[in-house]
Amino acid sequence: MPYRIFLKGPWSFEWLTEPVVTPLADSPNLLAGGRIRMPSDWQSVFGTASGRVRFSRRFHRPTNLTTDDRVKIAFDGVGGAATVSVNDHPLGGMQDNHSTIAFDVTDLIEPGNMLVVEVSYFPDQHHPRGGLWGPVAVEIHSPE
Repeated sequence: MPYRIFLKGPWSFEWLTEPVVTPLADSPNLLAGGRIRMPSDWQSVFGTASGRVRFSRRFHRPTNLTTDDRVKIAFDGVGGAATVSVNDHPLGGMQDNHSTIAFDVTDLIEPGNMLVVEVSYFPDQHHPRGGLWGPVAVEIHSPE
C-alpha cells in the first residue's frame, strides 16, 4: 500500500474561459481567481457556473526516497474533463473519474514542484458532481 501525502491546500484557481452562469445563479466573485482547499466540488466553489478553470498547487519532493521508490500523483474523484501536468510536463487526462487514477512523476519531480489541473465542467455534459471533489495526493510506492 502506498504512503500518501494529501494536497489539501492552499490551491490557486483562475478561469481560463469566461464562466457561463445561468440567469438565476447566485455566484459572487466568480471572475476573480482565488485560493481554495481541496477536495472541493465545483458546485461548492462556483455554484451553477460552468467553463474551464486552472487549479494549481505547489508541493515539495518527498524526503527519504530510495532509488527503487516510485512517486505518483493520485486523484480520487474528478467531475468534468481534466488535463494534468507537473512542472510543465503533460501527464494525461481524466474525464468524470470516480475511482483512483494516478500518474507516475518519479522522473519529473524536483525539490519544488507545480501541479496544474485544468478542468472543464458543464453540468449538462458531465457527471453531476464536478471539479476535484475527491482527494488529490502524492503517493510513494516502495517495493515490497
